[in-house]
Amino acid sequence: MKKIVLLFFLVLSVAILASQGTLIFKGTDQYDLFLGRNLIEGKTLFTPNTGIPEGFATVQLKQPVVKTSPGTEIHLRVTPQFLIHNFEPFKEKGWLKSVVPLYLRYRYDTLKPWLVLGFESEVSDYITGYINLDIRKDYRSYISHGDDFDSKPYMNFPVEFFEGKIEALDMSWPTFGYVSYANESFYASLGRYKLAWGPMRNGLAISDASSYYDNISSSYTTPLWKNGRFTYSFLVITPTSLLNDEEWIKQGKVWDLNQRRPYTEGAKTIIGHRFDVQFASWGRVGVGEINVVGGKHPDLNDANPFIIFHNTYGEDFSNVMASLDFSLAPFKGIEAYGEIAIDDVSFGSTEAGARGKPTALAYGGGLRYATDIKGTLLLASVELYHTDTWMYNRWQPLLTFTNRIYTKSELPGSRDFTDYPLGFKYGPDLNGFSLMANAIMTNGLSISFVYDHFKQGEVTLKTPYLNMEEPEDDPGQFTNPEDWSGPVGETVNANIMTLNIMIPYRDFTFGSDFSIYFGGYFKKNGGYDKPIFEIRPYVSYVF
Repeated sequence: MKKIVLLFFLVLSVAILASQGTLIFKGTDQYDLFLGRNLIEGKTLFTPNTGIPEGFATVQLKQPVVKTSPGTEIHLRVTPQFLIHNFEPFKEKGWLKSVVPLYLRYRYDTLKPWLVLGFESEVSDYITGYINLDIRKDYRSYISHGDDFDSKPYMNFPVEFFEGKIEALDMSWPTFGYVSYANESFYASLGRYKLAWGPMRNGLAISDASSYYDNISSSYTTPLWKNGRFTYSFLVITPTSLLNDEEWIKQGKVWDLNQRRPYTEGAKTIIGHRFDVQFASWGRVGVGEINVVGGKHPDLNDANPFIIFHNTYGEDFSNVMASLDFSLAPFKGIEAYGEIAIDDVSFGSTEAGARGKPTALAYGGGLRYATDIKGTLLLASVELYHTDTWMYNRWQPLLTFTNRIYTKSELPGSRDFTDYPLGFKYGPDLNGFSLMANAIMTNGLSISFVYDHFKQGEVTLKTPYLNMEEPEDDPGQFTNPEDWSGPVGETVNANIMTLNIMIPYRDFTFGSDFSIYFGGYFKKNGGYDKPIFEIRPYVSYVF
């Protein structure tokens, strides 16, 4: 067993010691090695949040900080990826609207960029800067099959270039870059990258479903008791505050009989803070809060990192969510974990009834297993999810728990809003479960499998909770308390299976992913009566 632990230590140290400021992200082999190595030793992670810098993670690895020499490395990665699929073109055009189903957006987000020019700078021993210019195929050209809807893409390279159509390039890049400071007790970073809170693969408070977050993040950690740690984290996210004409009308309404005035500044800010108590090497509890401030720019009353918990004192411009999660490793190699996100709870006679704020909860749990099989890390998990009918929703558009990203496309012309749920990736009003397995070998080869299943009701993030013209009018559908737990109305099932393989060899990486989608959800959102699939082999070379 000591040899196994040493092997993982050596494999991880190659990645960890390269740069103290380089961020680790959930869903990557590097993070799975970090998680799996500790789990094999019977340890939970002292923080379940990502991205975190490698220097900050060394506190759990008990590795020394490695000094680095200032300088910048430039790399050019070229990745041709080929596409074999039976997707029909998505023909609904959008102009400052959210019309593209989330599963199509996630399909595009996992498409490899065909060209990446990266600048990685070691500014000092503890500061890393990363500028990433990732050039992709146009978003709409990929999902809509070109301007005329009949040019099914067969690779990620914009072959329309050869016809003189430079608009085949994605016009909404880059999607990744940051500067980060880190040591063993504190980190701070500013940039555009994925974030995640909590131990679940599909987080319920803040998940990495979004293609990126524009954010400032920081955290500190200190020893606690004999074998524990106390960790405090703070972040600020600024989604786009663009609204269309219809949404501005909604934002300018007085929706509640007690509301004093509407707030209509072009601003939306997501402020989060949480603390994690690792009370022993095998157990951790985390408590957090997320405050969405919309229609006004935040002040210190909203964004002060040391005002730990709010009530809804800013009722007309603030929407607050609480979170609670835990991780327990009762035996070496086994971890039980869970999360609950509390959007709102209706209390007593003052808030009861359809006209009051609905109770909206999301909760889930999972079981994770890690082992070593002849030098190969195997990490497997099963997770269960539930999101209430009106979770993440709000009658004011700028107060929803979403991360809106604005995408410009020219082939065909479109200006799309994508409202990524801040938490569970497919939003409210559903029950679901997920199976995941990942095998990582010492030579870098990895194979992963994910199966997601969920049953969703009729309410989505586009469904208004109070569907009325004036505050005294009747509320909308599914607003009675008996409908709050969901799923409500006509439900549909979704099944998504994805297999990934990656084989590194010197400066090359060979890989592929295979995905299959089936269920009534895809008939409702895409008109598919049969399973749909996509195979995407690729080869990547770094200069």
